[in-house]
Amino acid sequence: MAYCISSPWFYRVQDPGVLKCRGCNEEFRKRSLMVDDRVLEIVKRIGLEGLYRTLFRELDHNLITAFVERWRPETHTFHLPYGEMTITLQDVEVLLGIPIDGEAIVGTCALRWAVECQQMLGIVTNSVVLKGQRIQIKKLLEKIDQGLPDGAEEVVVHQYALCYILALLGDTIFADKSGDRVHTMWLQMLRDLHNPPRYSWGSACLAMLYRELCRATDKNASQIGGALILVQYWAWFRFPFLCPRMDLPPNGAYGPPLPSSPLSIKLVWVVSTKNSPAEICLVRYRQLLDSMYPNQVVWQPYEAELGHLPAFCVAGQDMWMVRVPLVFFWLVEKHTPDRVLR
Repeated sequence: MAYCISSPWFYRVQDPGVLKCRGCNEEFRKRSLMVDDRVLEIVKRIGLEGLYRTLFRELDHNLITAFVERWRPETHTFHLPYGEMTITLQDVEVLLGIPIDGEAIVGTCALRWAVECQQMLGIVTNSVVLKGQRIQIKKLLEKIDQGLPDGAEEVVVHQYALCYILALLGDTIFADKSGDRVHTMWLQMLRDLHNPPRYSWGSACLAMLYRELCRATDKNASQIGGALILVQYWAWFRFPFLCPRMDLPPNGAYGPPLPSSPLSIKLVWVVSTKNSPAEICLVRYRQLLDSMYPNQVVWQPYEAELGHLPAFCVAGQDMWMVRVPLVFFWLVEKHTPDRVLR
């Protein structure tokens, strides 16, 4: 039986237990079905249609913790009994549908953020609503709940759309460890909603996720942010024995056809695991990973699906295996898919 050296079995102190995983806020997911065509057109224009159509659900904190315990910061890979595996740009684009090719997301962190929020979001802030560069997600949701009136001026439509996009980014792929706030630094990428530059949101997403995984390996860490839903879906596709059962509707009644969506839509029927006992589930996940067999690993889970995915999920196919630095403002992390090629 093989054990990873970062596993709790090797800690010389008390088992740190389950990490608190930030993101996928239930309050936000209740509002995530945006139907206003004016807003959807802007979401598509900036390249985030895939993220809008991605299936989001509650996070399995136990599963994510079990994989964090096997993450090695030196290589950006999970060390498993039958080799190294990692989350790559291919996983980002196929599972979340966000672009991985384009300009790097870099900019300044020295703007007057209260002014930016008032001009671009239409939100007047104070020291409680805005702390440094982070605004309350609650405040963005309040703006979204007001609705977008018919005949609204263009500036109002743009402010409403930016509130939704900022909340979507901050609650999913760029989840902050604070849990209830989102960074406003992405607003400078969204100034021109008529002809926005093409940004590599996927590279930024993966850079932040790598950094959060590295930080969470510290024995004193108690929480983790980043695109944790990506970790969960990646694990379910690569290790089907870890995925909860699917409750398919009776008699094949699937309802109306699902919209063109990233591959995560296939997990729509997976049952909830949020009421499972935390301490039992984490121990069980550790045992399953330690005792897994080679035939329980799906090394190429997307091969049969690529031809059926929408264009925005395969647009960067030529970039999936590139060895490049992933850049996200001050974060720079290595993308080395060659380490995990069969």
